[in-house]
Amino acid sequence: MRDSSGLVSILPAVRFRRSYYLLSHPDTGNLARIALVRAFLTRRFREERSRFVIDAG
Repeated sequence: MRDSSGLVSILPAVRFRRSYYLLSHPDTGNLARIALVRAFLTRRFREERSRFVIDAG
């Protein structure tokens, strides 16, 4: 759901932070395809940061 303009915050004083972890087996951690997925996800989360961090101000 890209457009969230119709959503209303019902608890604006409640704040939380999430952490995400991408785990891989030590034997596959340096494979090109794993590194590519890791880089892709990192880039996308940074690009879409505003969807995950909401400013209460």
